Amino acid sequence: MAFGIVVIAGALYGMYSGYKQKKWGLVVLSALIFIASLSLGIYIYRNPY
Repeated sequence: MAFGIVVIAGALYGMYSGYKQKKWGLVVLSALIFIASLSLGIYIYRNPY
């Protein structure tokens, strides 16, 4: 659970810093990681076993 929060926070930070530095590849990559970790978290939450 804590690992997921770290991944989501890192993805949000990557999006923020990429946006500030106009590095759009970093923004897209962080957004993909954010969406993937979010959907994975929802899947694990719905199917605990």
